[in-house]
Amino acid sequence: ALAGEPYQWEHYFEPSAKHLFIIDRMIRWPDGRDVKFELAIDITELKKAEESIRKNEELFRLVLETIPLGIWIADASGTIIHGNPAGQKVWGGMRSVGMEKYDEYKAWRHDTGEIIGPDKWAMSRAIRYGEVTLEEMIDIETFDGERKVILNSAAPIRDESGKITGGIVVNQDITERLAKDKILKETDQMMRVLIESSPIGILLTDGAKYVFCNQSAASAFGYDSPGEITGKPVDSLMAPESREYLLQIHRQRMAGE
Repeated sequence: ALAGEPYQWEHYFEPSAKHLFIIDRMIRWPDGRDVKFELAIDITELKKAEESIRKNEELFRLVLETIPLGIWIADASGTIIHGNPAGQKVWGGMRSVGMEKYDEYKAWRHDTGEIIGPDKWAMSRAIRYGEVTLEEMIDIETFDGERKVILNSAAPIRDESGKITGGIVVNQDITERLAKDKILKETDQMMRVLIESSPIGILLTDGAKYVFCNQSAASAFGYDSPGEITGKPVDSLMAPESREYLLQIHRQRMAGE
């Protein structure tokens, strides 16, 4: 400062609760003395804005790192620059590669078995063409050799002018859910076979009509096939002399009494 070079510093002035940006410089006064010239600029609002941005960034990072969905972010060139813990768990790791090497992430379309090449990945399409992809189902092979099924969504990241500056991908592992759905479907099929082939007559109603009838029940009422009973009113199989009594019991049961 004594050599005339400016010295810049920041100071928080407690009495007025102001943040100041201060520039000090030694200058030569007309009478020959060296004096300090000091300029103070109020940057309180700028500091508040910076603090708000910092807190928002911290919140975003917290959400990104704790959300139970895989999140992947790529820059404008398509290079993968971030994968959150959930995403790395889905894939068994992370490869920070550009678009031309997206095939290091091995995947196939769930419905056709088609291999997803580098230019076919949703991230690639988002950055190149601004395309939005929602929950495409794909089969993957993780970096540690495990096979999984995931839902893959992608969207471009744009700046204020609308220019694409990157892309974001969301992965959801549905392997376990599909396995459970398969078991439930197989169980339902097995139960239906058992009910349809049961020697005991079984009828189901929706309260107004019969919605299911097995062969044993159809035969018991003198019909050739269950289809002859399905769709009929519930009172159609009741004897006239006991119809009102049976209907009363039926209504009470349907009401949960």
